[in-house]
Parts: sequence; C-alpha cells; structure tokens
Amino acid sequence: MRKVRARADLELDKAKTPQERLMSQLLRSPSEEVRKELLQKAFEAKESLLLSADEDEAKEPAPDVSIRV
Repeated sequence: MRKVRARADLELDKAKTPQERLMSQLLRSPSEEVRKELLQKAFEAKESLLLSADEDEAKEPAPDVSIRV
C-alpha cells in the first residue's frame, strides 16, 4: 500500500504548481535531512536547453521555485 500511496502522491503533484508541489513534498517528508535536500534542490539554479540562433536570447539558469521578497 505504501507504493500505491507514493505513486498517487506523485501523480497528484504533477497537477500542482512548483510551489505547491514543494510544500506537499516537505509536509510528507519524514526527516529533517530529506526536507533540507528538497529545499536545496528546489532553490538551486537549473540550466535549460535553449535552441535559438541569437546569444542575446539566452537566459540565466533559474530555480524551480521563485523567491518572493
């Protein structure tokens, strides 16, 4: 049943925004270490593949979750 629950959680998370997905994962996490890893992963910059002819259109890597001030 645990595997079914984990799979259901993953499928439900696909329909959520990145911020909501992160909160759900943090609330489900059993340990502090797992939560720290999730936060670090969410806020590290991600590089994306850009297929453009101009170098000017290249964007800086951005995290999955936006930081609001």
